[in-house]
Amino acid sequence: MTRRSFRHVVTALVLLVAFVCQGTWALAGTTGGLTGSVIDAESSAPVAGAQVTVASPSQNATGTTDATGHYTFLTLPPDTYTVTIAKSGYQSTSIPGQVVFADTVQTLTVRLPKALKTIAHVSATGVGSLVKSGTTADIYSVNAGMQKAASALGGGGGLNSAYSAVASVPGAYVPANQTGYFQTVAIRGGDYDQVGYEFDGVPVNRSFDNYPSSSASSLGNAEVQVYTGANPANSESQGLSGYINQVIKTGTYPGYAQAELGVGTPTFYHRAMVEAGGSTPDRLFSYYVGVAGYNQAFNYLDNQNGASLDNWVGAPMGLTANSSYAPTINYLVGAPLPFQYFMGPFNYSFQSSIATRDVVLNFHVAIPHRFDAGRDDIQMLWNSESLLNQYYSTTNDITSTAGCGGLTTGADCANAIGLGAPVYIDSVTWGCPGAVGGSFSAAGLNALAGCVKPYYFPSSQNRTAAFQTIAGSTGDTTRNNQEIVKLQYTKNFGSTAFLRVYGYTYYSDWLQNGPQTTYADFTGCCSPDYELTGHTRGVSVTYQNQINPQNLVSAQASYVTSSSVRDNNHFYQVGGITAASIVSSANPYGGLCYALPASPNPGGALGAVQCNHNGVTFGTIGSGTAPSVTGNTCGGAPCTYILDENGLAATYNQVIPKFFSASLTDEFRPSDRLLFNLGVRLDSFTFQGQNTDTGVARDFWTNAFNQDYCINNISGVPVAKGNIGTGVPVTSPCPAGYGHANWQNNPANFTFNIWQPRISGTYTVNPENVVRFSYGRYTQAPNSAFEQYNTSQENLAAYDAANFYAFGRTSPGYPIQPPTSINYDLSWEHHFKGTDMSLKLTPFLRQTQNQIQNFFLDQKTGFISGLNVGDQRSQGIEFQLQKGDFSRNGFAGQLSFAYTNSYIHYGTLPSGQFGTSVIAGTNEAISAYNAFTQACTPGGQYVGKVGPN
Repeated sequence: MTRRSFRHVVTALVLLVAFVCQGTWALAGTTGGLTGSVIDAESSAPVAGAQVTVASPSQNATGTTDATGHYTFLTLPPDTYTVTIAKSGYQSTSIPGQVVFADTVQTLTVRLPKALKTIAHVSATGVGSLVKSGTTADIYSVNAGMQKAASALGGGGGLNSAYSAVASVPGAYVPANQTGYFQTVAIRGGDYDQVGYEFDGVPVNRSFDNYPSSSASSLGNAEVQVYTGANPANSESQGLSGYINQVIKTGTYPGYAQAELGVGTPTFYHRAMVEAGGSTPDRLFSYYVGVAGYNQAFNYLDNQNGASLDNWVGAPMGLTANSSYAPTINYLVGAPLPFQYFMGPFNYSFQSSIATRDVVLNFHVAIPHRFDAGRDDIQMLWNSESLLNQYYSTTNDITSTAGCGGLTTGADCANAIGLGAPVYIDSVTWGCPGAVGGSFSAAGLNALAGCVKPYYFPSSQNRTAAFQTIAGSTGDTTRNNQEIVKLQYTKNFGSTAFLRVYGYTYYSDWLQNGPQTTYADFTGCCSPDYELTGHTRGVSVTYQNQINPQNLVSAQASYVTSSSVRDNNHFYQVGGITAASIVSSANPYGGLCYALPASPNPGGALGAVQCNHNGVTFGTIGSGTAPSVTGNTCGGAPCTYILDENGLAATYNQVIPKFFSASLTDEFRPSDRLLFNLGVRLDSFTFQGQNTDTGVARDFWTNAFNQDYCINNISGVPVAKGNIGTGVPVTSPCPAGYGHANWQNNPANFTFNIWQPRISGTYTVNPENVVRFSYGRYTQAPNSAFEQYNTSQENLAAYDAANFYAFGRTSPGYPIQPPTSINYDLSWEHHFKGTDMSLKLTPFLRQTQNQIQNFFLDQKTGFISGLNVGDQRSQGIEFQLQKGDFSRNGFAGQLSFAYTNSYIHYGTLPSGQFGTSVIAGTNEAISAYNAFTQACTPGGQYVGKVGPN
């Protein structure tokens, strides 16, 4: 190695280490390849020593065929290339329109005519043709021209996002009229969280919830790739049903610049975008810069926001017995007589507007080799995106066109229906954390009055007193921000091998602020105060080598980790919870509390349920009025107080994922017509949970739950002893039909290793027809949020057990298994000779084990969890017909069609403890509703249960 080359390597490694110290890393290619053979047009003999040149605005490269006539270019930026072959004694031949896609290798065999026998030979299958003999992946690519043509396919909320491009692809279903952050996509019947996302090769699925971090902006997209099956073993993004990659533009020579302005009406829409790209003539430096922003408002159904449906499917705002404020009957929501729901506007709590700002910078620096014509490449990419989402949830939005007794303002309407004018729900907090878990007399508690501080709603403005009225125009908001900084170094070894080191720092957040949701009874857009932040770090290396004309070998390894914090703040619950319980001084943390001295049964033993509502609150301590327990006996010993809560209330999560992957693939070409991709991949998913055994206060609540609750042997539901039959004393054993609760604060540390063999291939019948097939096993990590549920408050058992005990979880951590699937598909790709038309037909089958099903923890705010529930089977057929190229003049069109039949078989949960499933609660609710309907409605009919149980 020369001293100069050594300096280049050291510089790249220093940059790499600097980025690792900042944040995140992972590896995925953003280049593609072009390979093939040059043969004599008459004899089909290989032509050695022919000069092969590939040229596009993004890159020029030159190589020479080897003794077998083979040529290879492995690190080309995605673009449309012209391939030119020159050899003494042969006619120079140019073949335009060869599209190179990111992460794929295209194959082109050129028949070279002898000199003077023809003037020229030009052939092309057409830019963007669906016939791809050089890739075994089932990939659809949407270029920038097609993205513009398809910008409205996703509805008004998808005008400036890649989701409209995805909607043009068969097999990928994008529900129309979604808006803002994270628009759901279902690929081949998979769930929304079974899709992988990449930004210029960077995996951007947050490990915490598997959501993509941004709104998939269309700014800077050179192409949008949608893999619906057969993604190779060395792909970084491993969505169970497929993945989406936004490939970012690079600079070109000559350069370009453009600006766009957009204005829309009758709903508000303004957009501005500027982008520019360029390169030095020798392409040693290239750049792309894009800046965009837009503000958009949304109406639903019609320009009256669906006002005609307010009476029928409006949002339930409050219960009222006054029929002048409510329809006489609403079969969709119903209400116990004599009350009825007041139906607010149909669009209440829907998204009202979005404001987004986006910046993309993409730089490439080439490092020429000293002793050959090759060059290495350094890429530096920065993306910054900020979104502000607002909702129809202001006080003024409460008024419905259905009428509110002639009232015209939201505040007046809210008061008239008994909802009351919405106010900020304030609370208190505890300022002396060192006292938590301590034992106190009443005097000792009262001495801590100064530790109780007011806790105002985080976004409230006027803090002169608690519970200030929310301004009529103030609604709920959510914010999403992301920052990606990527560094990639590619070391080329001639044109047949490269080593790529790739890294990134990646930050994202999801911040929800819902003062109106907090006040509302039945409906809301978002959580009161939800904060989710994630910093991802990783490193990955790929080595690829065309070791001979038949074998292109790739080896890949990567490591990724992330630091996430999810704080779903329930501060508004603190004011009414017990802060200090009366216990026996002989066994203060054994789980028994006792009644207050002024109660009918002073000193009587209470269970966990009663402990939540007895003792003294933070308000009592703050006022210095905790009653004395001196002289009272509890459990045969003097009574005392323990400070059993810390003044916090939140579901809190800091699970750390540590993911490792490795793969080995061989792209084997036994002939010019046959191509196989043979690979094996290992994914190792490790989840490191928090310590949930945090001290004596938590021990007290854990013991209280186990002391007071029994577990129904059939349903697995925890039942307080006092609620069993005529009531079982808290100190008594559980009666027949019930088992003892056994909640434990065990750590959540789980590792899952999944091996995945994959094989795919193509057979080129002729230049116009290619048959492709694939088989493989796929997996993806479960959401780290599902692996452990912790709380900020000390009483963890009450929250976790109520939500999860029936599913077999007896501790905060539970091993949610990675779902795996077996994918099969077969494609026929056909180009209509002499035209610019092509088609693709693909039948497919996907069978998934350990399917994860989401269920609500809080339906009002959309807070969910997930469990392995059974098996899913998805099958169907995809079809696409394409004509022309949307980036060129002339007629271009596309027709996409997909039929998917997907269903889930819900089995019992993995524990098998109670023979229940994740939909058992839904079935019970339906049965209860139907029993009510039959009892109250003449001719009421049984609706039936959900699923095959």
